[in-house]
Amino acid sequence: RRQSMKITAQQDLIKITGIDRIHEIEPARVASIVAHVQQHGWDLPAVIVVEDSGNGVTPLDGHHRCAAAQELRIEIPAWVVARADLDALLEEEFGGRMPDRLVDLRECIRCGDVTADEVAPHPVR
Repeated sequence: RRQSMKITAQQDLIKITGIDRIHEIEPARVASIVAHVQQHGWDLPAVIVVEDSGNGVTPLDGHHRCAAAQELRIEIPAWVVARADLDALLEEEFGGRMPDRLVDLRECIRCGDVTADEVAPHPVR
């Protein structure tokens, strides 16, 4: 299936005050990221999130990095997708539902000159 609609995320610095989770967070992975950041500072890829609509940000990529940033109470770089843009994309490309695989969604989101799927490899496990 080839998606035709694309939406654009805006680059920003955000403070994570809440996370509306799409999938479960692995505590050991979050602890590893926290330890990494405490030792090296934030040198990780930007997260990709849907703007906060009152329940916290919804990570499309970077669930564990968001949880670590929330625990550390720090601002982190993010690509932020407008809720209205995401809703339109879901309606147009996925029948109004979140796709089973987030990679399918990330392929439709532009972050600067690349797709969201190209923004963030997962270097810290």
